[in-house]
Amino acid sequence: MILYALILRSRDLLPLTSTTNYQCSNGESAIDLKLINKIVKNVLKKTDPPKNKCFLRLNDRIYYFLPCLNIICMAMCIPSYPQVLAYSFLEELAGEFTKKYDRHKVDQALRPYNLIEFDTTIHPIQQMYNKPQQLTSRINLAEITRDITLDPPQEVFIIEENDNKTHAPRVIPPTVRVGPLPTLEPLSFIDKTSLIFTVCLIFYSLVSVMDMWRSWSSEVLLLI
Repeated sequence: MILYALILRSRDLLPLTSTTNYQCSNGESAIDLKLINKIVKNVLKKTDPPKNKCFLRLNDRIYYFLPCLNIICMAMCIPSYPQVLAYSFLEELAGEFTKKYDRHKVDQALRPYNLIEFDTTIHPIQQMYNKPQQLTSRINLAEITRDITLDPPQEVFIIEENDNKTHAPRVIPPTVRVGPLPTLEPLSFIDKTSLIFTVCLIFYSLVSVMDMWRSWSSEVLLLI
């Protein structure tokens, strides 16, 4: 399930728009916005914003990030929500946003949530992705899965660095990329034929070399 979505301007991490329907029945917020702001500041560093997909596991939530042109889209999901659907949601969100707002409009934003009216677009897309049975005819899961396999998202980590005065969280990027492991596929008929031909060619070359060596040895013996 997608719980929250946020779109930021990539150059300064100014929040442009987000999900607004996250209030509980008792009026309290179901989303810890302070924690999300903390995550954004530490994962999306102003001096070095991510250029590729990445995600963060924290407590009982997973935060997915997708850079697109001059914006960064984020989705907060429950751990059981499929990664492929989360990135499909972010890609659709980014596509709709960039169609509605050009680069000049994004650069003109001066205040946080200056484009909050885009929430009316976020809400139906989020509802649709929270009911995957409605997506079978809308998205190509095989294509999205292949894209994620070829370019897997990077997992980032936030650790608490104890100091005498402060507890400053920082992001530690992994040494390797993580994501879905590529699966082995059976060889096609053409691949099998090429492999057999290559093996035969190697065998023929070895036989030819052996014949040449025998012939050369015989000539040497005759000369002796």
